[in-house]
Amino acid sequence: MANSDGLARMAAGNILRIVQSPSFQDVCPLELDKATEQQFLVRGNDGRPTLHSAGINGQLTATERSS
Repeated sequence: MANSDGLARMAAGNILRIVQSPSFQDVCPLELDKATEQQFLVRGNDGRPTLHSAGINGQLTATERSS
């Protein structure tokens, strides 16, 4: 979570660029189902965002799942 939505989007975009970089993919290859400036989903995950960014006043909701 960041102070502003813009800062949160910037941080999430930086993380996404790192995850998609060839050097990261060489170490930990991931396929993404969806990638936006605020969230991305890893293919084969349970459908919940792998990363979701929001500013301090942004909305984040979470659901608890039992194993």
